[in-house]
Parts: sequence; C-alpha cells; structure tokens
Amino acid sequence: MLSSALLLAQLISFSYAVLTPSEIDDLRVDILNAIDTFSNAFSPAADKPLAAHIVRLVFHDCAGPENEGTTHDTANNAIRRCDGCIHTSLQDHRGINQMAIQPLEPIYAEYQSRISRADFWAAAGNIALEYTASLSPKSGRLPRLPYSFGRPDCPLSPNGVTRQGVFGATDFPMAHLGWDPAFDFFKEQLGLTLRETAAVFGAHTLGKMHAANSGFSGQWTTHPAHFDNEYFVQLFNLSNEWDQTWHGTTNGFPQWHNAGRTANHAKLVMLNADYSLMVQMEEPSPTGAPYLNVNTGEVSCRVRGFGLYSAPQCPLEISFNRVRDYAADNQLFYNDFARGWNKILTNNQVNLTEVIPNAFVDRRSISNASHPPTTRNPATLPPTPTTTTTFFTTQSPTVHHPTPELVRRTQPPTTTLLPSASVSTTSGRETPSSSFCCIADKIPNWNGRCWGHRNEAACNANTNCHW
Repeated sequence: MLSSALLLAQLISFSYAVLTPSEIDDLRVDILNAIDTFSNAFSPAADKPLAAHIVRLVFHDCAGPENEGTTHDTANNAIRRCDGCIHTSLQDHRGINQMAIQPLEPIYAEYQSRISRADFWAAAGNIALEYTASLSPKSGRLPRLPYSFGRPDCPLSPNGVTRQGVFGATDFPMAHLGWDPAFDFFKEQLGLTLRETAAVFGAHTLGKMHAANSGFSGQWTTHPAHFDNEYFVQLFNLSNEWDQTWHGTTNGFPQWHNAGRTANHAKLVMLNADYSLMVQMEEPSPTGAPYLNVNTGEVSCRVRGFGLYSAPQCPLEISFNRVRDYAADNQLFYNDFARGWNKILTNNQVNLTEVIPNAFVDRRSISNASHPPTTRNPATLPPTPTTTTTFFTTQSPTVHHPTPELVRRTQPPTTTLLPSASVSTTSGRETPSSSFCCIADKIPNWNGRCWGHRNEAACNANTNCHW
C-alpha cells in the first residue's frame, strides 16, 4: 500500500491542464446532448433528470470530506473539497453512481488526459445550471459561472471512502432536521454566508426526490427542468398550505406537501430542511419542548396564516426574508446562488486556474438550423406569467418576535388527505400510520436514516438504531 506521503507527492506532481473557452463550448455540447437524451424510471428525458443528478453529484463531491488515502481512516472530515470521489455505498449518495457518474463517464473518457475528474464534474455542474437556466421563461440571467481547473483527484476516483461502511453513516446534515444544523454546515465547512446558503437551497428547483435513494419522493416545483426561483415562489406561496404527510415516504420521516393545492395544481413536496428556511422549528414551544421532534421529524407548529386546522404559529427563521426576496426577484436569486455555488466549487482548493468562458449559448442550434435556440436574450423574454397565488406580505419580520400580517384567501380549499396516514378526527392533522418506527440514536455523523428496518428485531439488531 502506498504511504500517505507518497500519495500526496503523486497528487502534487500530477499537473492538470485547462480547457480553453472554445473547448468548454465543445464540452457544453457533449453535456447538453447527454442531458437531453437521459431518462430513468422516475423521469422522462423531457424533465432533464440528468441535469439535476449532475448538480447533486457536484455538491456531494465538493461538500464531502477529502481523502488522500484509500481507507476510511485517512478521510479528513474537517476539510471539504471537490476531489472527484464519491463514497457511493453511503445512504447520502444512493443513486449517484447510476444516475450521474456512469452517464458522464463516456464523456469524461474524452477529456481525462487533460483534466481531473473533479474538474470535469465541476464543469459539468456549471453546464447543467447554465442550460436549465436558459430553459426558464422567467426574466433574469444566470451570471457567467467561472470555470476553474487544477483540482486533484483522490487515489480511488471516482470511488471514495469517507466513512466506515455502516448503515446510516452520513457526510451531510440530516434532511429531517431544521435550519440550524444546515446553516452551521454551510458556514463552517463551506464558508457560505446566510444569503448564499439560502440561495444554494434553490438548487432544489431542479429534479425530484426518489424514495429508493432518500426515502422521500416527489418534486419541489412544477417545472423540474427549469433552474430559476420557482422553489422560493412555491415555498413562500401561502395558498400552498404546506403541511406534513407520511404519504410517499419510506424512511419513517414525514415530508411537507402543498395540502392547499387546487385540482389543476401539481402535488409538490418540501423537506424539513426546506421548510426551515421559513420557520424556527428548533425553538421551544410553550410547553418547553422544541417544535421539531428530532427523532421523528414531526413539527408541531405551522407558519402564520396556515388555515387547514388550528396549530401553533412557528416563529419566523432569520432566513425568512431571503425566501421572500428570492420569490420576488429571480435575478437576485441568480446572483446570490452564483456566489455560493462558486464558493463550494473552490473551497479548500489551491493553485486553481480560472478560465472565463464564452457566454452560454446552445451551439447545437447554431450548427443545426433545424433545432430552435434554447437560450434567449433577456431583452426579448416574455414577462413572467401573472398568477393568482397569495403570498406573505413583504413587511420585514422581527426575527425573535415576528408579527407580519399575512394575506388570507377568502375561501380555503377543499383538501383531500391521503389514505396512507391516519387523520385525527378532532384536529384534522395527519399522523403516522404506526406508532413505531426505526429511528437513529443521536450520534455525530449518523444521519438518522435507520429506515429499511421494518420490524423491531431488525431495527434493534443495528446498534445505532432503536425502535
């Protein structure tokens, strides 16, 4: 086995080249062709699922621990950076290999003599964002994303080892928790500000959740192929009446759905991590216990103006104003997202060479007149469609003592609660279909996802879980 010093010397001695702006244009064509033709069991090619998978891949690579060795003992949890490696056997990364890494490998084969896999993935992430932003009909333009080269790959690339191969180990904050652990992670590990952290959550505009990968299912927005501020528009839309449900989840934790949707509106979902951009669910309730039960993921409060049934009002989170601002201004979202995204891609990297690319254009439409252009000049964009959704008022809340007035619609919608969970006949609130589930012990770097264990014996057999 090579020593750590020798491995480090090899990483340092290997000199990667850069791609020129014209070569980046060629790579854009290759990635766009892959995005347009890829589909899976969950999404047709028209939904551009590969774009979302690529963005997920890049985040999981760049926000994951580095490992300059070949075992979990050499992983460095304190340093997060892009290194072209994914520990695919961890629950966090389920689906990434078949839905992102493998579809990109034939393209990387053409570039691997020039650039590292980490550089290739980062560039592919930029391209996925550029392309899906160009498909959005909304006004605003994604700022030109810088392309940087010089990231070394880990020795096992594209495979990686960051944790012991135990069920439930994680590299990231848990999705069923709230804002506090998420913001701490983005701030301390990735160097993002509050604004940038909130904006980066907007990547959830793309793609869908799959129960086979995360235990959650559904999509955040109505157009999962468009990268824009729609995630914040839907989150901030009071008429959605976001409420928790266990329908569609397989991990024992609830997710949020737009329970106030009308018949012609698609079912959308959010996670606790998403909803926590709006409310302080970790804060103590009048009973003294936090509104969020960290073991079950249940949240006992709702945002002010919730009208389906009586529930305590959650205090507003410090990021509430960011959701409001991004919902109202697509360009502001683009600007803040681009800054946060670039920080993630360059975090803990040294000696990177930045290449300023040509402005993004779908060159396939230029070389082949039979294909209509997919990028548009903002000056000629149609206006953002007018909707009848009801939003929170734009009055700035006081974070610790919030008292914003919310606009109510005149007639609450008729809501059909889903049959997979039981409903209290007194409150109308959905409750889990079972009083028992397999949950995780509160251990650092353990993700709480003991799902998959369907009975008490199997659950308790895992020393990090309990029934």
